[in-house]
Amino acid sequence: MAAQLGLSLSSLINAYLKQFIHTKEVHFSAEGKLKLAAKRRLDRLAKEAREGKNLSPAFDNAADAIRYLNS
Repeated sequence: MAAQLGLSLSSLINAYLKQFIHTKEVHFSAEGKLKLAAKRRLDRLAKEAREGKNLSPAFDNAADAIRYLNS
């Protein structure tokens, strides 16, 4: 896909990362069934977040966070 735009993959990724750093936003785009499946999943995850499900715990220090991730 990058080649079709006349860009290398690394230059495309670098441009995307620079935009992310500047805007602090992530944008996704998909076609057809993939787009519908992604929307359904995001809607379900948003609903679970509103209900307090699947939330990561908060940590006061890095050691506790690392211990949690390794468990």
